[in-house]
Amino acid sequence: MMKRLQNLREQTGDVDAVLLTADTSLFYFTGLPHSEGALLVTPDRAWFLIDSRNSEAARETVSFMEVVEENRGYLAPLGRLMSENGIRTLAYEDREVSVHTKSRFESEFAGVTLQPLGDVVEKLRAVKDESELSAMRRAQNLADRAFEYVLDYIRPGRTELEIAMELEFFMRRGGAKKTSFDTICVSGKNSSKPHGVPTEKTVESGDFVTMDFGCVVDGYCSDMTRTVAVGYASDEMRKVYDIVLTAHNRVIDQVHAGMTGAEVDRIAREYITQMGYGQNFGHGLGHGIGIEVHESPRFSMLCHDVIAPNTVMSNEPGIYLEGKFGVRIEDLILVTQQGCEVLNHTEKKLLIL
Repeated sequence: MMKRLQNLREQTGDVDAVLLTADTSLFYFTGLPHSEGALLVTPDRAWFLIDSRNSEAARETVSFMEVVEENRGYLAPLGRLMSENGIRTLAYEDREVSVHTKSRFESEFAGVTLQPLGDVVEKLRAVKDESELSAMRRAQNLADRAFEYVLDYIRPGRTELEIAMELEFFMRRGGAKKTSFDTICVSGKNSSKPHGVPTEKTVESGDFVTMDFGCVVDGYCSDMTRTVAVGYASDEMRKVYDIVLTAHNRVIDQVHAGMTGAEVDRIAREYITQMGYGQNFGHGLGHGIGIEVHESPRFSMLCHDVIAPNTVMSNEPGIYLEGKFGVRIEDLILVTQQGCEVLNHTEKKLLIL
């Protein structure tokens, strides 16, 4: 955590202090989950302002900064701290702060110049340290095991909702705090909806079943997608599946740090287009992931950010044929200078259950 604070200081040396208020930022810099409060960081000190509900946990967890307990909100003690420490320029999380809150800052912090922090914290969070990678590997391992478990559960007559709940129950029983997002489990014609919602539809022989799911372990998310066939797969289903898998594997073979998000997206998109299904791949190839399931940067035609080493991204090409079926295959990959490390370890060849 001290290293993260130092990285923040190095990126914000043109202001007297930085004010962090987003829950994700508080967790990232303190390690305390679900905290409500604020973090004030100067070049040589840091204060964690928090109410009595979480102050004991904060004192136990956050030994490397001063904990200030305040039950009437953090604005008054924050103003006092800034006055006592001669803070005249303050960077704040403009992406997280409402217009109303910014107005209160301007009212409470008289004489202080406010500067937007922009995407500084998001860029810091994109590059994962070893403790973060360890948590993400545990979360991804649990999701992998959930997939292997649910294969024996999927059969004709099961509903999409039942399969989704079985995945979630397994991950929760295995130690997940919660799911990373609402589990997607769609079958047959419903699988052509990239973000379809599980329903009471029963799985039938000849259906594709697409499952997109993940869990949170020690504050960090996993995310994966697998598509399996039940009973049998038609020639068209096999063809589309093979195209998606080839696109997915081409990304694994070619991605490396220093590429832009658009360049990585192009690896999969050009192949799928060459195979005649470009119009059926409507979403970006992937996204950053960590404390939140969707973080910066992106593998997208519109993302020209350079992917830094130790960034964890999803690799999830898909083809969706409306009224027929859809296929998506997703792994998490750790992008390195030399290439990437795949964090998933479950089968990706077409499984027919």
